[in-house]
Amino acid sequence: MNIRQTLSQSRPALRLVALMVLLLAALTFTPPPPALAQSSPDPVSSVSVTRADGSLTASWSAPARATAYHVTYSSDGGASWNLAAGRHGGTSITIGVKNGATYIVGVRAGNDYGWSTWRNSPSSGPYTPPPPTTPPGTPSSVSITRADGTLTASWSAVSGATKYHVTYSSNNGKNWSLAAFNHASSSITVGVENGGTYIVGVRAGNQHGWSGWRNSAPSGPYYPPTPPPATPSNLKAYGGVKSVTLAWDDPGDSSIYYYEYQHRKDSDAEFGAWTATPKGSGGITSYTVTGLTNGTKYHFRLRAVGSGGTSAPTSSVSATPEDGVTIPKPQPGIQPPERPESVTLTRAAGTLTADWPDVERATSYHVTYTADGGASWTLAALKHTTSGITITGVSDTATYVVAVRGHNDSGYGQWRNSAPIAPLPPPSPSLSVSNITSTGATFTLSGHTGTWSYKVRIDQGSGTCITPVSSPTTTVTLLSNKTYHATAYSGAGCTEANALDTVYFSTTDVAVGNLAESLAPASCSVGNSFGPVSVRCAVPFTTGNVANGYTLNSISARFSDKAGININARNNLGSITVAIHAEDTGNSSNPAASPVANATFTGADPDTEGLYSYACSGNGCDLNANTTYFVVFSTTDTTNIAWYALRTTTSDDETKHPAGNGWSIANVSRNKLGSDAWTDFGSSRTGVLHIAANEK
Repeated sequence: MNIRQTLSQSRPALRLVALMVLLLAALTFTPPPPALAQSSPDPVSSVSVTRADGSLTASWSAPARATAYHVTYSSDGGASWNLAAGRHGGTSITIGVKNGATYIVGVRAGNDYGWSTWRNSPSSGPYTPPPPTTPPGTPSSVSITRADGTLTASWSAVSGATKYHVTYSSNNGKNWSLAAFNHASSSITVGVENGGTYIVGVRAGNQHGWSGWRNSAPSGPYYPPTPPPATPSNLKAYGGVKSVTLAWDDPGDSSIYYYEYQHRKDSDAEFGAWTATPKGSGGITSYTVTGLTNGTKYHFRLRAVGSGGTSAPTSSVSATPEDGVTIPKPQPGIQPPERPESVTLTRAAGTLTADWPDVERATSYHVTYTADGGASWTLAALKHTTSGITITGVSDTATYVVAVRGHNDSGYGQWRNSAPIAPLPPPSPSLSVSNITSTGATFTLSGHTGTWSYKVRIDQGSGTCITPVSSPTTTVTLLSNKTYHATAYSGAGCTEANALDTVYFSTTDVAVGNLAESLAPASCSVGNSFGPVSVRCAVPFTTGNVANGYTLNSISARFSDKAGININARNNLGSITVAIHAEDTGNSSNPAASPVANATFTGADPDTEGLYSYACSGNGCDLNANTTYFVVFSTTDTTNIAWYALRTTTSDDETKHPAGNGWSIANVSRNKLGSDAWTDFGSSRTGVLHIAANEK
């Protein structure tokens, strides 16, 4: 059998084998995965917005194939859009917005192949924050802007505040004036005096109460800007030999120091620089410009210079200097004036006064003066109508001569010179004290040049030499309610040989505590209001945080008229006694049985309504810092029903002076009936007190 026959006979079997191989391959073959779709994602299905105080949060679900989001928002209904995020990775975002506006948020999804279409949220807003449930916080700061006759106080609006209580003080917090009680905005303008220094206090409030006070820094005094001086009027120019004399009407402005002129030749296009007439010549009405060229026409303008700057310039006038000035021809029967018989001079600081007898036939006078022995002369007046003149702005250290000649329509008479007048002696140094407060003062040394020193002493104490001082004015830190004497010395050092001047002064008192009263106050009885038994009143207070403590000077309290029950018994009511008690060691709510050593006070019995002051009768009445004490009012025991009525006020309406010093008056007074225990008087009432103390 050949091979062909063999293959022919085995072909069915081979087919079967091949078929089985193909079937097995089909069962084990895994087709390749399809290619990823290369397309942008679908739009987000929806966008929701949640509002909160000052913000909104937008949220959406993630569509297929999205890897980033483009987020925008609009506050004008879609007319304009703001970018919130360009490629945001999450499905929510929080954006800072305004509570009062309505917003739309737009979102589109994106990937590496592009962006979907936009999906906008519904409109959301405006948002109204829930009302506060507690009093607002204290204003962070208070600033003051001064203007002529006013001050404007401003502060940042306090969250949760619906109103502001605003007060101001012109004496560093000793007394306060109400600016507004239920003020709605965060600024206020108050009419005040320009020369005062002011503090403004502000507290924020709502229906739940008031915040603490916030005081501004002291502001002032304010000085309104000085207006520029008046412009001279009726300017005229008269040509002379190589000179032009300018004459004008006095504008009558006392703020003028001197005048300035500028000039140009007729051939020049622009005026030259302004040139000053002599300083202090504000009262003159003429001036001669020298050093000009004869035959050349000049144009001139004039302006005044004063404390407020310069006036507007006058219109220009022109004149031409010429040789051989024509002397006016004498009128028939009229001759030029005679020569003045004499010229006498007197002087004061910065001024010369010249006087001369009336000159026959003179209708005016030409007055000049010199400070260099006649080498140069300055015009004081060209046509002066009286026989005396005061020249201002002169040097106190120069020697002067004044020359006067008469004038009429026929010409000028001859000059008469005064005798030279010597310089003024230098002024004596003078030390002055200003801006005196409870903590300092300003020293000003006048009439002295160069450095100086000073020593400040309490009464006749030793003091410390402060040296050197280069400015004529210096600020000094002092203690309150003390009598000082200060001495200034020339140069460095404080020896009696170089003493210049001494002044005596006293610093002001520091008032602490409260001074307030209700429109309908209650009264705490001091005396015998329940039969033959003594009634006492106590008002607790806490001292401030000064390390060395305080020296108490006086206590003032407000009383009603002596009680009207059993009026005939008034004269039997014992004198009132005022004392300071520490806390009872067994019960800190009550005063101790005995007063603090050396802490009793004397004063008049309050027989009529008013504020009564009681001065410390001990040796200093010293108190510790950060300590609670009691002011105890009492009288001697009597058998008649009569009493003193100590005024009290409702709680929380006291005014503490100055703010922030740590002192406080308790909100509840205490009273004691005979040997009974101390108890609260009424319902949260405090005595009307004013405590005057100094730091030790």
